[in-house]
Amino acid sequence: MLALSDIKFEELDEDTAKTLILPIIVKTVAQLESEGISKEEIIEEFGSLENPELIYMSVAMVAADNVDIQSDTVDCILRATGIQAIHEAFWGNFTNRRVLLRAVGRLATRAAVWIGAALIVADFVLCMNDN
Repeated sequence: MLALSDIKFEELDEDTAKTLILPIIVKTVAQLESEGISKEEIIEEFGSLENPELIYMSVAMVAADNVDIQSDTVDCILRATGIQAIHEAFWGNFTNRRVLLRAVGRLATRAAVWIGAALIVADFVLCMNDN
Protein backbone atom coordinates (compact mmCIF):
# COMPACT_ATOMS: atom_id res chain seq x y z
CA MET A 1 0.00 0.00 0.00
CA LEU A 2 1.29 3.46 -0.88
CA ALA A 3 1.75 6.13 1.78
CA LEU A 4 1.86 9.88 1.23
CA SER A 5 5.47 9.89 2.41
CA ASP A 6 6.36 7.52 -0.45
CA ILE A 7 5.01 9.83 -3.16
CA LYS A 8 7.01 12.40 -5.10
CA PHE A 9 4.16 14.69 -6.06
CA GLU A 10 6.05 16.29 -8.92
CA GLU A 11 6.16 12.81 -10.50
CA LEU A 12 2.60 11.75 -9.59
CA ASP A 13 0.62 10.14 -12.39
CA GLU A 14 -3.06 9.14 -12.61
CA ASP A 15 -2.46 5.44 -11.89
CA THR A 16 -0.39 6.12 -8.76
CA ALA A 17 -2.89 8.71 -7.55
CA LYS A 18 -5.75 6.25 -8.05
CA THR A 19 -3.85 3.56 -6.12
CA LEU A 20 -3.35 6.04 -3.28
CA ILE A 21 -6.90 7.43 -3.13
CA LEU A 22 -9.16 4.51 -4.10
CA PRO A 23 -8.94 2.76 -0.69
CA ILE A 24 -10.22 5.94 0.99
CA ILE A 25 -13.09 6.17 -1.46
CA VAL A 26 -13.99 2.48 -1.04
CA LYS A 27 -14.15 2.96 2.74
CA THR A 28 -16.26 6.10 2.31
CA VAL A 29 -18.76 4.23 0.13
CA ALA A 30 -18.86 1.34 2.63
CA GLN A 31 -19.51 3.75 5.50
CA LEU A 32 -22.31 5.47 3.60
CA GLU A 33 -23.88 2.10 2.81
CA SER A 34 -23.67 1.09 6.48
CA GLU A 35 -25.62 4.24 7.29
CA GLY A 36 -28.42 3.41 4.85
CA ILE A 37 -27.28 5.31 1.76
CA SER A 38 -27.75 3.12 -1.31
CA LYS A 39 -25.19 2.66 -4.05
CA GLU A 40 -27.76 4.11 -6.43
CA GLU A 41 -27.93 7.34 -4.41
CA ILE A 42 -24.14 7.63 -4.40
CA ILE A 43 -24.02 7.02 -8.15
CA GLU A 44 -26.80 9.59 -8.66
CA GLU A 45 -24.71 12.26 -6.92
CA PHE A 46 -21.22 11.29 -8.11
CA GLY A 47 -21.73 9.28 -11.30
CA SER A 48 -19.94 6.15 -10.06
CA LEU A 49 -18.76 4.43 -6.90
CA GLU A 50 -15.14 5.13 -7.83
CA ASN A 51 -15.38 8.80 -8.78
CA PRO A 52 -12.32 10.63 -7.40
CA GLU A 53 -14.64 13.47 -6.38
CA LEU A 54 -15.88 11.18 -3.58
CA ILE A 55 -12.77 12.37 -1.71
CA TYR A 56 -14.86 15.46 -0.90
CA MET A 57 -17.37 13.19 0.82
CA SER A 58 -14.57 11.56 2.79
CA VAL A 59 -13.35 14.91 4.05
CA ALA A 60 -16.89 16.18 4.65
CA MET A 61 -17.75 13.10 6.72
CA VAL A 62 -14.72 13.69 8.94
CA ALA A 63 -15.73 17.31 9.39
CA ALA A 64 -19.41 16.52 10.00
CA ASP A 65 -18.55 13.92 12.62
CA ASN A 66 -16.31 16.37 14.43
CA VAL A 67 -18.25 19.63 14.55
CA ASP A 68 -16.41 20.54 17.75
CA ILE A 69 -12.99 19.85 16.29
CA GLN A 70 -10.25 22.42 16.56
CA SER A 71 -10.45 25.33 14.18
CA ASP A 72 -7.05 24.33 12.75
CA THR A 73 -8.59 21.10 11.50
CA VAL A 74 -11.52 22.92 9.93
CA ASP A 75 -9.13 25.41 8.32
CA CYS A 76 -7.10 22.53 6.88
CA ILE A 77 -10.22 20.83 5.54
CA LEU A 78 -11.34 24.06 3.87
CA ARG A 79 -7.88 24.71 2.49
CA ALA A 80 -7.47 21.18 1.15
CA THR A 81 -10.85 21.03 -0.56
CA GLY A 82 -10.81 24.58 -1.84
CA ILE A 83 -14.28 25.16 -0.42
CA GLN A 84 -13.39 28.34 1.46
CA ALA A 85 -16.99 29.52 1.77
CA ILE A 86 -17.87 26.69 4.14
CA HIS A 87 -17.88 27.89 7.73
CA GLU A 88 -17.65 25.67 10.83
CA ALA A 89 -21.35 26.20 11.56
CA PHE A 90 -22.20 24.90 8.09
CA TRP A 91 -21.38 21.33 9.14
CA GLY A 92 -23.94 21.40 11.93
CA ASN A 93 -26.75 22.02 9.44
CA PHE A 94 -26.61 18.48 8.06
CA THR A 95 -29.14 16.29 9.81
CA ASN A 96 -27.95 13.09 8.17
CA ARG A 97 -25.49 11.64 5.67
CA ARG A 98 -28.04 11.72 2.85
CA VAL A 99 -28.30 15.53 3.06
CA LEU A 100 -24.52 15.79 3.34
CA LEU A 101 -24.08 13.48 0.32
CA ARG A 102 -26.29 15.69 -1.85
CA ALA A 103 -24.59 18.90 -0.75
CA VAL A 104 -21.08 17.57 -1.25
CA GLY A 105 -22.03 16.02 -4.60
CA ARG A 106 -22.98 19.47 -5.82
CA LEU A 107 -19.84 21.12 -4.44
CA ALA A 108 -17.32 18.58 -5.74
CA THR A 109 -15.72 20.39 -8.64
CA ARG A 110 -12.01 20.77 -7.87
CA ALA A 111 -10.86 17.19 -8.33
CA ALA A 112 -12.07 15.81 -11.62
CA VAL A 113 -9.17 13.35 -11.73
CA TRP A 114 -7.26 11.09 -9.36
CA ILE A 115 -4.29 13.46 -9.12
CA GLY A 116 -6.59 16.22 -7.86
CA ALA A 117 -8.00 13.87 -5.22
CA ALA A 118 -4.49 12.88 -4.13
CA LEU A 119 -3.52 16.53 -3.86
CA ILE A 120 -6.53 17.21 -1.61
CA VAL A 121 -5.40 14.47 0.77
CA ALA A 122 -1.78 15.62 0.63
CA ASP A 123 -2.73 19.24 1.23
CA PHE A 124 -4.86 18.28 4.24
CA VAL A 125 -2.10 16.11 5.76
CA LEU A 126 0.57 18.76 5.20
CA CYS A 127 -1.63 21.46 6.68
CA MET A 128 -2.34 19.34 9.77
CA ASN A 129 1.38 18.66 10.22
CA ASP A 130 2.07 22.40 10.12
CA ASN A 131 -0.37 23.01 13.02
